[in-house]
Amino acid sequence: EPDDFKESCIARLLIFAQLTALLFQGMHAYAKAYGGKAMMRAREWVPRLIATVLIAAYLLFMPAYLNDALKERTYDEKFSPTEEPYTGIISVWHIVGFKPYSGSMSTALAAIAKGIERRHHGVFFDVIAMDETEYTERLARGESPDLLSFPLGVCYPDQLSAFDELPVECISKDMAAVGEWDGKIYALPYAMSAHALIVNTGLFQERGAMVPEGTRNAAWILQAAETFAAAQKSGKQKQLPALSGNAVLAAALGLTGEVAEYDAFRSGKAAIAIADLRSAGDLEALQSAGKGFAFEASVLSGSTSLVQMIGLSHGIDQEKRAYAIELIERIFSEIAQKQFVQLGLFSVTEVDPQALPESALLASAAEHLREPKIPNAFLLQRYRDALEKTARRVLAGDAEAKKDFEARLKELVSGT
Repeated sequence: EPDDFKESCIARLLIFAQLTALLFQGMHAYAKAYGGKAMMRAREWVPRLIATVLIAAYLLFMPAYLNDALKERTYDEKFSPTEEPYTGIISVWHIVGFKPYSGSMSTALAAIAKGIERRHHGVFFDVIAMDETEYTERLARGESPDLLSFPLGVCYPDQLSAFDELPVECISKDMAAVGEWDGKIYALPYAMSAHALIVNTGLFQERGAMVPEGTRNAAWILQAAETFAAAQKSGKQKQLPALSGNAVLAAALGLTGEVAEYDAFRSGKAAIAIADLRSAGDLEALQSAGKGFAFEASVLSGSTSLVQMIGLSHGIDQEKRAYAIELIERIFSEIAQKQFVQLGLFSVTEVDPQALPESALLASAAEHLREPKIPNAFLLQRYRDALEKTARRVLAGDAEAKKDFEARLKELVSGT
């Protein structure tokens, strides 16, 4: 016990002090009896004598002390945390559907999880990033995570475990409804991005087309596409598509005509792209490195489907559930949300906009996403394939497909 140890140390110090006093008394008596020469000789052997006494004291007292100390578990008693109900690894699958303006969401999630690991001895989180193809392959092999971080339109509600109660209070009812199904909340949105319109101004100039003036909206895109297409007809070069990127969003904007894959734009073979902010960020990085091409980027307002969700897997063990909930709570903390914002993502809670990286494009996106229209995560999964097919028909000018498409879009956002 601490008091016993203290008393033992005091007793040993008193014994050593008494021995030292007796030694000096002996030295004084010897010098008095035999004079100065004896004192000189004493200076030579006294240090040796003191060292001998100290060694003797160590040999006398330490064995018993060390024997007692070895039997004690002082570190465990004072520093080891209480025993956890569960110890082991909690797996988090992070399915990548879109990327932040810069950096990595999975790295941010792993850093957030480290804070919980420090609080709970023996509990570890394994954050694994994967694309949708790998996610599907893992499920087919019978694998299952404990938590799922996924983009809208990837998971069904029966793959998740409904929350008994909302684990966070800082999220609005409308935001929580994005992960709702049959009156239960299965997942929560925790970060989002915006759609961007990117124009290859260098390609416009090369093909002798003028980039139109005005606000970058659906009417502007149609005008720009027509301008680019008309300019190409007079030349002898290979005809390149004006539009590329997200066909569903193009149809939602009311556009018609061919929409090539985004890779065509990235390789400089399409004039306009409907993409995400990360695409613009990558192009900026290429420009900074003296590569790439001249472009202009702006934010498409209205709705966004670039939303990342977090939920408990249907197969999570009950003993892991509390730790998984704690991670979700921490993801919605102000500190964690700022981490996402610093990657160029946008918070679903109120976060200081000054936390955003310095970028006019990101500042514009923040304004557009103040009250975004977000489709229900599970309705989007149900309609995703049908939406893609219907969108292609809309772009081809099918009037009946357009009516069906608009009805589906309305249901996705309103739920009715």
